[in-house]
Amino acid sequence: MHALAGLFLVLALGACSQSEDRTGDDQSTGDPTGSAASGEQSSGEINMHASNGNSLSLEEAVQAAREALAERSGTPIAAIETVRARAVTWANGAMGCPQEGMMYTQALVEGYYILLRTEGREVAYHAGRDGRPFHCPAERSRAPSPDDRSDSLS
Repeated sequence: MHALAGLFLVLALGACSQSEDRTGDDQSTGDPTGSAASGEQSSGEINMHASNGNSLSLEEAVQAAREALAERSGTPIAAIETVRARAVTWANGAMGCPQEGMMYTQALVEGYYILLRTEGREVAYHAGRDGRPFHCPAERSRAPSPDDRSDSLS
């Protein structure tokens, strides 16, 4: 009987560890619901300002957002202006870009808010702990409060 209980325990722990290893988000659609984007990290605290391959600095995040917008719009990078870019603490896993019908972690998420301008229109990019920006459509984008963290490029 104890051997059977032990087998179930080993199988349960194996299933848990496999589910915790899943990470990623759908950056092509701006859906920040993946476990890495929602704030789950298995490696502990992340330094948002270090460029260690796992996270992007604010400057790197802005460059990545500009490149993504250039590809998305067909506009040369030189024609894309950075209106505002700053490190923020998002109130939850939606990272200022909630999608109707979705549920998000209710934990603070360190990240970035990047506002770009091209062809007379402003386009928002948001990022979470990994610093990788995703496009957030205007109808869903919630700018962080002005008193959020002070690191800024604007």
